[in-house]
Amino acid sequence: MWEYRFFYRDLDEITSRNRKIALRFADFNRRSEATVIELCNGLVATAAMHATEPEIAALAQNVLMVATYWMSWQRISGRSSARMGTEAAPDERLTQAAYQVMALIAPFLRGEARALIEHLAADYLAS
Repeated sequence: MWEYRFFYRDLDEITSRNRKIALRFADFNRRSEATVIELCNGLVATAAMHATEPEIAALAQNVLMVATYWMSWQRISGRSSARMGTEAAPDERLTQAAYQVMALIAPFLRGEARALIEHLAADYLAS
């Protein structure tokens, strides 16, 4: 994702100017959303997650929004420089995005799955 940050930084501008890119990105988003839904359904099937179909659909959209717009939000919110007093390093930006996605999913998880994601989230915050 970091390699294509120019695209994510100017996503609205790029997709509004090029219909072909807009259609391809929309398709990519649909496939990504379907993947998140499939993963969540697998977790529900194993009782590692408790969520209804509408909750899973909303969660998948929220995960995609955070993952897609994180770098822009971080930049305009001033949070990219909060830790160091300077522009955040690429790893820090993506680490924070991963943490935010995990924070969306965690409330739906149960048992060992919840403990694991909380452990991973703590590791991401410590980075």
